Amino acid sequence: MLHFAYMQGDIEGRKVIDLGCGNGILSIGAWLLGAKTVTGVEIDNKLLQLAIQNSKVFKAQIKWLNLDIRELKGEYDTVLQNPPFGTKKRSTDILFLKKALQLGKVVYSIHKSGNRLFISKKARENRGIVTHVLQREIQIPWCYIFHIKPKYTVEVEVYRIVRQNQVKL
Repeated sequence: MLHFAYMQGDIEGRKVIDLGCGNGILSIGAWLLGAKTVTGVEIDNKLLQLAIQNSKVFKAQIKWLNLDIRELKGEYDTVLQNPPFGTKKRSTDILFLKKALQLGKVVYSIHKSGNRLFISKKARENRGIVTHVLQREIQIPWCYIFHIKPKYTVEVEVYRIVRQNQVKL
């Protein structure tokens, strides 16, 4: 996702925010790729502390916020997110998508495969246009108490969504 965003001109020199940043990998990656500023947001303080520790390895200059994304305000060039898929807590992924389109001009978001029409519809309802969808497989290691297996392989779609008032024709 980071490589694709970088190649689209959406990282280098841009104001980037990572919603639900977890261990900080996307935030740190954006900083390493030359983002002007990076903000990582995580509601789980333990995960945020891990992200802070991880960023110290790279001496990354990242603003870390321990917040619920619903509290966020502001304007960013690029939003990165790998939101909860909405299977454990219904519609969490759509909450993230709506907030991302409020905050950012361009959104990169990972969702479970098979929901393209639904995600595209939700993007349109929130002034977003899906410009690209990439099919990928990701490995999710055991990290939550509700996980049963040591790792999962999940087919996902990586979306690039542009807020309508930002689309250049």
